[in-house]
Amino acid sequence: LTIEQCAAQVGLFYLAGFDTTASAVAYTLFELSRKPELQKRLQDEIDSVLAKHDNAITYESINDMPLLEMCVKESVRKYPTLPFLNRICTKEYRIDNLGLTVPEGTPIAISLLGLMRDPEYFPDPENYWPDRFSTENPSYNPDAFIPFGEGPRACIGLRMGKITTKTAIVSILRSYNFECENDRELVVANHALTLDIEGGINVKITNRRK
Repeated sequence: LTIEQCAAQVGLFYLAGFDTTASAVAYTLFELSRKPELQKRLQDEIDSVLAKHDNAITYESINDMPLLEMCVKESVRKYPTLPFLNRICTKEYRIDNLGLTVPEGTPIAISLLGLMRDPEYFPDPENYWPDRFSTENPSYNPDAFIPFGEGPRACIGLRMGKITTKTAIVSILRSYNFECENDRELVVANHALTLDIEGGINVKITNRRK
């Protein structure tokens, strides 16, 4: 890459990562507000890990929080920022069980929202259940978990997006509690390129430490 291309990619990281990160944080906090026990588990993990790291939010301390990792994964599974991916078929491909041949050059749309809410790959998909991503007892199909895309065209800002999202969640939950004001399944709007929700999200925020 030239220095100009590198600079363009760095700029893209921040432009493309602003709304996407904010959305991931908002959906996580909303789902945690619906599950007070889960919110308490995550806050306990945050408190415990930060205490071991001189109360500093660092790369090392954030990566020492397995429940936080599972919560972020579950958030981007249930609410993928981009509900679909666009690809181009690079060579003719035969799908035998459908009796269908996809010609080279065919535009392909992949529904991430449909794929990652399919009960065949993610049991009880409407339920916000971070423990499905447990390393000890996983309950999902890893091949179907592609919130950032897959292959050489996967999201170039994946790692930055995850660490920024985690940093925001830790910073907020160490100081605040979230209570659900309107417990409901969020309805996805169909008028935006990125995932949008009808009616917005309302939660009550209170200080953890007075």
